[in-house]
Amino acid sequence: LDSTYGYKPAQAFQDSTSQSCYRFIDSQLNYQPREVSLVLRALQENELEKRYNFFVEVRSNRRRKQKDPATTALSKVFITADEHHLLNYKIAAGRITALLKGRGMYPRDCFAAIDRDRDGLLNYDDLKRGLDWLGLKLDQVLLLGFMKELDKDRDGYINLDEFKSAVGFDDDGTMASNAAAYNG
Repeated sequence: LDSTYGYKPAQAFQDSTSQSCYRFIDSQLNYQPREVSLVLRALQENELEKRYNFFVEVRSNRRRKQKDPATTALSKVFITADEHHLLNYKIAAGRITALLKGRGMYPRDCFAAIDRDRDGLLNYDDLKRGLDWLGLKLDQVLLLGFMKELDKDRDGYINLDEFKSAVGFDDDGTMASNAAAYNG
């Protein structure tokens, strides 16, 4: 009704990207992971410091609570140069999930098997040994990046909730048959 004659709306990807970028310009802080990825893709040509300075300066002129963006989901936009880092994390998490499903293991069972000292926390060495045990060999740089992404509370350790949020899945009914095939 209210558009130029012959106007064609944007495709879904372009529309989502533009909406996420407008929200960034508007200094909004609450983003879904997909929206963060879209903003990151749109801003990857800009330096990290310039992104952060722009956001904080614009936000300081708004009548909003001045919350530090580094403590929100948007923080990835200010510490990740481009989306390739996030892609490596997603690939590693997907491979771990597939290996767990192939063995018929739930994330909780895997976490318990990897946690050698039974303190409920995984350090770098625990995670490395555990992924080697699963059959996933990651080099040091990828493993450090993966651990950094997993460690949401930035305490240097991975707890069960952080592990499950990365590799958790719903049982689609194939777990029992996968466990029997792996063990049999």
